Amino acid sequence: MAFSPDGTLVTTAGDDGWVRIWNAATGVLRHSLTDHVSGSRAVAFSPDGTLLATGGEDRRVRLWDPRTGAGLQTLSGHEGYVNTVAFSPDGTLLATAGYDRSVRLWNPATGAALRTLSGHEGYVNTMAFSPDGTLLAIAGHDKAVRLRNPATHTTGDEGTGVREVAVGSRLVSADDDGRVRIRNATTGAISHVLTDYARGVRTVAFKPDGTSLATVGEDGQMWLWDPDTALPAATFGTDSIRGIRAAAYSPDGTVLATSDAYRTLHLRDPATGAVWRTFTTDYRRSHTLAHPGRTQGRTPGPLHHHVEWPGQHQGAHVHLG
Repeated sequence: MAFSPDGTLVTTAGDDGWVRIWNAATGVLRHSLTDHVSGSRAVAFSPDGTLLATGGEDRRVRLWDPRTGAGLQTLSGHEGYVNTVAFSPDGTLLATAGYDRSVRLWNPATGAALRTLSGHEGYVNTMAFSPDGTLLAIAGHDKAVRLRNPATHTTGDEGTGVREVAVGSRLVSADDDGRVRIRNATTGAISHVLTDYARGVRTVAFKPDGTSLATVGEDGQMWLWDPDTALPAATFGTDSIRGIRAAAYSPDGTVLATSDAYRTLHLRDPATGAVWRTFTTDYRRSHTLAHPGRTQGRTPGPLHHHVEWPGQHQGAHVHLG
């Protein structure tokens, strides 16, 4: 629950999906807000009291006029329950976070998505801005409290070692500090820092047309990003893409191949994540994937699978036609 800044209203939310606004002095119910189709988990007033933000199990954030109960905007993008919402002290930013392990920053006046802060290894449960708005404290199931600068993607871009690179319309590097940097392939200038996996990045893969970037962390979590906006792409949910060790796009971008820690190679529709071919091997694990052949329609070309044989340290290649 939350009090309005002037203390005249109190808002409550709960498992029934309802958000209720009460007169704090008399206890009279002023408004019942019912847009959340399932449990409501978070409420927050803007500093001037003119906006009420709510989040819940329907993965959406809504902005309301608390004086009239009118719905103003619906903010979509989270891929899991929204557990917490917070306004910056000056009211120019709205931070939201939850089960998808990301913190999203919005312009509450326009509803525009501004930035996404990623790298958390568990659900985000709570967060708070510092009084001057220069820091955002974030905490959750990964047992860590992180202080982030809400004005930037990361706290800095000092030099670091590089683990892997992918080159397409841009140059992408997976760096030793756990961050993925997108650069202008000609000048080397950094345009975006997409994420900062706390345990490092294992793989980066660019879709050939440059519209999507797949990153796989040491935790086995894969994310698909829009490299132009630095936001996670609106594709398939994260539950089906855990335990991944390697990823590769086909040359025409119609196939996304992933291999996991369970000796399984999946060929997926990159738009939906649907698995339409599966290979199971007896090999210990897969480290890298390469797809050199062209594909025709829905049938993939040859896929080279780099694996490690039981009891050996060097890789072997298996050619799957």
